[in-house]
Amino acid sequence: MLESEVHSMLAVMEEPEPTEDSLARCARQVLFAAAQSDHDQRQAALDRLARVFENYGGAKAGYLSVICGALVEHGCDPAPLASPLFLRIQDILPKAIELCQRCESRSSEYHTGDATTATSDSQFKTVLERRSDEFPDLAAAWTDLDRFGPATVAVLSTSSQWRAMAHCFQQPLQQIMHRHQAARWIARLLAVIDDGQLLVIEPATLSGWPARISGVADNFQLQTLLMGTTTDNGLDASSALSSSALDVARGIGPQQSPEEVVGRWNFYSWQALQPDLQLPIEPDSAGQKHKILDAGLPAEIPLFAGHHVLLLGPRTSPHCWASQRSFGHLKASLDCEPALDPESCREWLNRMLQRSRPDGETGSDSCR
Repeated sequence: MLESEVHSMLAVMEEPEPTEDSLARCARQVLFAAAQSDHDQRQAALDRLARVFENYGGAKAGYLSVICGALVEHGCDPAPLASPLFLRIQDILPKAIELCQRCESRSSEYHTGDATTATSDSQFKTVLERRSDEFPDLAAAWTDLDRFGPATVAVLSTSSQWRAMAHCFQQPLQQIMHRHQAARWIARLLAVIDDGQLLVIEPATLSGWPARISGVADNFQLQTLLMGTTTDNGLDASSALSSSALDVARGIGPQQSPEEVVGRWNFYSWQALQPDLQLPIEPDSAGQKHKILDAGLPAEIPLFAGHHVLLLGPRTSPHCWASQRSFGHLKASLDCEPALDPESCREWLNRMLQRSRPDGETGSDSCR
């Protein structure tokens, strides 16, 4: 059944100008048949569709991307799809960047000093519509990058291997991610740390531990994982955390669950450390400057001695968020190593303080 539906889909795509309705109908039938098929049949379907992936653009590419992405999310090996998909992105990304630059140059002519972000976005979209007629090839690349989003996210979510292969796209994507939705999501996925070193210390209690981090998309997810592991590593995560919320954060449960997660800590970078080896008291300016935002990315956490360092301080105001993760099929892990003893924590903190103070002074004798 699935083989027949794939054959019908490809026949419609061979038509010079198939209707949107016919493409949508064929795509629905392929996805329905895939749900009733076994793994080998789905893999055979993906292999066949991947062979023609580079041949299509426009609406055809969009439906092909959705189908291939769904097959990967249902357990198919993405290897046959990854190479043609990345080749397409390599081709269209420079064109999308060029269109963005042309549009921003033109929209800046209408920009006023007091314009809001919303106004700037509106101006950009207006110019984009006008310039799309002027540069149809660039506009097609801009749209195709959106259409390839589902397949790209699916492939990159499966393993660090594919993220490493596509890492060359991260910097170019960052040039347009403020304007292009698919570019923003793909760039965020490529920024995910794989098997990175994390060092967590709570200065107030001289508690902490090193850990390995993989697949964590944002700091909301990171804090949830921390609260699920600290009971075995020397810190008291007093906020209640359900097993279902922890499974969501680990990528082994559904992408979201109905409950809310209540934050336990404020995160700070190592540069926030004060001479007494403690964190600043908010709203101290140093505390605000070096506070790590929940909505930020783990990759943005500053490094010290090869570790992304998190200093934990108490929540200064209640904060909760929905139990969810950004990428439904991206597995995440936080593997903690044995807890540090207080003297080891103090030694780490003194090293950080020494690095952060231009005059080379360390903390007071009582803190050494």
